[in-house]
Order: sequence, then structure tokens, then C-alpha cells
Amino acid sequence: MRVKLTPVTSNMISGIGYDPDTKTCQVAFKPKKSGLVSIETLPNMEPEEFHRFQNAASYGSFYIANYQRKWVGITKTHDVAPEELF
Repeated sequence: MRVKLTPVTSNMISGIGYDPDTKTCQVAFKPKKSGLVSIETLPNMEPEEFHRFQNAASYGSFYIANYQRKWVGITKTHDVAPEELF
């Protein structure tokens, strides 16, 4: 499943998106050396939590502090070409 992503200004993250029906957040990272973008899925995210992420001063710092290696069920969903993100 792909969530519609919104571009963000960040050194680490290309875009974030949220599906309120499934409570699923997806995060697209900056392209890797291969040129592909990794997308991670964070399941069971309440709308208020996504709102906190969406309004963070720094998306990358917020992601690292709150989600990386901490969010239960986080998975790397797939890699895509940058032009397929938005």
C-alpha cells in the first residue's frame, strides 16, 4: 500500500504521508547512492501523532528521536525512483 506523500524540506527526508483510514504513516528518505528512495511504513499511528510529526521543526531529528528503532512494527516497505514519489 502506498500513502500519498507530501514533499518536505529536510536533509534526511523527502516526503511524509498519512492515511487516516488505516492509521498508516509513510516516510520517504532522500535518495541513496543507487538513486532509489527508501520508503518506511509506520503502522498504527494516531492522527495526533502524525500531526506532531507534520509540524516538527526538523523532520529528520523528530524521526530519529521518536520513531527510528522505536516504533513498533516499522518496516521498510519498498524502494522507488525519486520521480515516482509525488
